[in-house]
Amino acid sequence: MRLLFSILFLPFFAAAQNISVSLNSNWQFRQAGKKTWNNATVPGTTHTDLLANKLIPDPYFRDNENKLQWVDKTDWDYKKNFNVDSFTFSKKNIELVFDGLDTYADVFLNGKLILQAENMFRQYIVPVKLLLKKNNNELFIHFSSAKNKVDSIAKSRLPLVLPDNNRVYVRKAQYHFGWDWGPKFVGCGIWKAVNIQGWDDFIIKGQQCIFLRQSHDTSFYKVKLKIFAATKTKAALIMNRLTESGGYSIFPPFSAIDSNFGQKTGTDLVTAALDLKKGFNDIVVYPKISTSVIWNPDVSRNVYSMTCTIFNNTNYASTVFQTAARKVELVQQRDSIGTSFYFKINGQPVFMKGANYIPSDVFLPTVKKEDYRKILQSAKDANMNMLRVWGGGVYEADEFYDLCDSMGIMVWQDLMFAGGMYPADEHFTNNVHEEIKYQIERLRNHPCIVLWCGNNEIDEAWHNWGWQEQFNLHGNDSAKIWNDYKKLFEDSLKQWVTEYDGTRPYISSSPKNGWGHKESLTEGDSHYWGLWWGLEDWEVFETKTGRFVSEYGMQSMPDMNTIKKFTDDSDRYLYSPVIQSHQKANEGFNKLNYYLNKYFIDSSRLATKALTSKANNVQSGLTINFEDYIYLTQCLQYYILKNSIAIHRSKQPNTMGTLLWQLNDCWPVASWSITDYSRAPKAAWYAVKEAYRDDVLPVRDSIYPKDLKLKQPVFTIQISGDEISISSDVFSKYVYLDAGQTGYTFSDNYFDLQPGETKIIKYNKIIAREEVAGNINIKIKSLYDVINK
Repeated sequence: MRLLFSILFLPFFAAAQNISVSLNSNWQFRQAGKKTWNNATVPGTTHTDLLANKLIPDPYFRDNENKLQWVDKTDWDYKKNFNVDSFTFSKKNIELVFDGLDTYADVFLNGKLILQAENMFRQYIVPVKLLLKKNNNELFIHFSSAKNKVDSIAKSRLPLVLPDNNRVYVRKAQYHFGWDWGPKFVGCGIWKAVNIQGWDDFIIKGQQCIFLRQSHDTSFYKVKLKIFAATKTKAALIMNRLTESGGYSIFPPFSAIDSNFGQKTGTDLVTAALDLKKGFNDIVVYPKISTSVIWNPDVSRNVYSMTCTIFNNTNYASTVFQTAARKVELVQQRDSIGTSFYFKINGQPVFMKGANYIPSDVFLPTVKKEDYRKILQSAKDANMNMLRVWGGGVYEADEFYDLCDSMGIMVWQDLMFAGGMYPADEHFTNNVHEEIKYQIERLRNHPCIVLWCGNNEIDEAWHNWGWQEQFNLHGNDSAKIWNDYKKLFEDSLKQWVTEYDGTRPYISSSPKNGWGHKESLTEGDSHYWGLWWGLEDWEVFETKTGRFVSEYGMQSMPDMNTIKKFTDDSDRYLYSPVIQSHQKANEGFNKLNYYLNKYFIDSSRLATKALTSKANNVQSGLTINFEDYIYLTQCLQYYILKNSIAIHRSKQPNTMGTLLWQLNDCWPVASWSITDYSRAPKAAWYAVKEAYRDDVLPVRDSIYPKDLKLKQPVFTIQISGDEISISSDVFSKYVYLDAGQTGYTFSDNYFDLQPGETKIIKYNKIIAREEVAGNINIKIKSLYDVINK
């Protein structure tokens, strides 16, 4: 079906369209109470603004984290002066749109308080037509210290203390308060865009106001639209699929669209006559969608782009949204083992191979689209098909989900609650409700998202981590906290997810049971931390692999080239105060050393005591130098993850998923990540890439590396263009190529080399934090070179 459009109406509609103007430029900031203003960047954070003005040192360098805690305890002011163009000023309705304020923010326009924000995860829209001037408007935002706020709230609740941190009182990225892989930079700022939007009769307020739903059998679709009208009015709707030639940009005369126009549908096209009432209008239309646009992560990752336009005689509003048709099920059925836990996509069971994703920086606005592309490409290149967006971070940027849609990476989406007992009073719950409504409506059109999960590890923590004794929670206090948990995660969030989405499964917590309980192996998902925290061997997975292993892992040090970026020469020894400050895990080095002793090194060569001086790293029995130690920890992570994944995959169909902890880092640190902060792969990334291949199942190692009888290799290397040719005269284990600087990546690394074998390695520059300079200068190391010194 086609409609005939007249080009004569194009100039009229161009003058009548709704408009959005960015207010991101020309901001200033200051420490509250001070006179001096400095330039600020929006989107940005207080820390990045201070750094750009050279008012603080690099927060990630050496132990500067400890020196910058004053920033979190300070209030900050931001301001901007702006004019409004005549076209925008003429609109009947004008609103300020704040996509992200972090977090406690009092907003003033021309001296009038217009907003008190208190949730980093919400969008705030404020009508300002009556306050706005055409020239010389001042927008002023006062940010109160989130650290001071939560401490004050917690103090007011005494003697009741909520586990595990006062952070639970604020709707803000929880990892900003510190984690076992991240620093403590609480901060504040305008972390997302600020816009002014003008409109006349009606408006479609963002992509979150459009939602394509499909029936259970994927053959029937409906689109739900939410349109806000300033007054009662008649209008018309045209919705069509965008193709390479574009969608409809001009419309028929409104006078030709009367009650007989009705709702008409053709393939990828819908038209309808609308009677809009004042306020919000919920509109439902039923499109016919081409069968060629079914989204399948392994086969066809078609994304369905549609333009939706509402118009009448005087005004039109238009938006473009993307979605796709696909069916997702989480199958939890009783069986001979316990209860299954696996995903069906378009009716087919899928074994999930992937990792947990944390925010890619502490200072979130520094993460750009090219960073997301690099990070997600590393997941795709490692043969992953799922990422779990962890609940202590943030609901990620639109670009993240767009890329997952196009790459066929499925997303397990935690809601932003982690590792603590949250209040459930009316004010907090209402705040969370608005957050969940906004975020689910914003994200629900992305086919990549296949699960909503209420929180990370809270159910397990309450029952297994000893919080009742630690925080003196007994009797009524204990009952109230657990009832609040159930109210929020088992009742309210489940209800809201169903209301605002209803097309995906919801689980209240991950994991269902703690790793110390037998039920964690027979039902639900499992965070198995017997490996690492329990000092168990990787072989434990032979008898303790759950139905879906959604967390497990092994630490390693970051690459030496990354370490050089945040240290001085005097810091580069175990266990210097600076190196210790970039290891956040409790007993982290002791656990690393335990596993190194077990699998790689004779214990007499590796001490667990902290060194008190550099002394060439030889003290208390330690004879492994710093660079070799880094290399060995990366080999250890490679070895552990390769063999763990091999066992997990061998357990199909009883086990149907393995998500390692973790894909990425938010700053330079010793962690469980398989890529470090430079975005370059660690050794384990190469192991995971092989272990997750579809064409062959990985094989477990039959010999602990320290039992290998290795001989000293002689390597032959040739470099031609972007290729490196390498061979060895004897068997070589964990052959490591080092370019001597960050910014290079290799097609393979930490590989085994058979005698006489010639291996071709490709190398290229990656997107790095700074420009890569100079020619490549390859250094080579193998396991023999370290353990036989």
